[in-house]
Amino acid sequence: MNIVIAAGVLFAVLVILARFISVKGLSVLTTEEKGRYLEVAASIQKTSLLVLALLILLFVFLGYQQFISPLWLTGLYLGSFLVYNMVSSFVIYRKMQAAGLPAVFSGKWFLSTALRMLGLLILMAGMLYAFSLGLW
Repeated sequence: MNIVIAAGVLFAVLVILARFISVKGLSVLTTEEKGRYLEVAASIQKTSLLVLALLILLFVFLGYQQFISPLWLTGLYLGSFLVYNMVSSFVIYRKMQAAGLPAVFSGKWFLSTALRMLGLLILMAGMLYAFSLGLW
């Protein structure tokens, strides 16, 4: 159980650090640029949420059908959720570049996103490790 707690603490620290970096990045934007950033993020929101809903439905279906063990199912879901986050972040990053947002902001946004992804990866690894040992 200590692994899960340590992973959770690292996740929280990295998310808080990512938030500070994100706020610093937003502070360099003008009001017009903030509006463009919000437009970029909102432009993929519907598609992103639809893909996430389909991903969840797929794994709920696989869980009910019991094609694979719960441990493998959990690992596959956590991995696919991480890939989903990476792809949606990459699409937002490309659209931010196309919208002409400053490179300083894009860099801070990318660093912030990378820290959150790292925290998520650490948390998922800790949870999967605990599941594999039957600690949860």
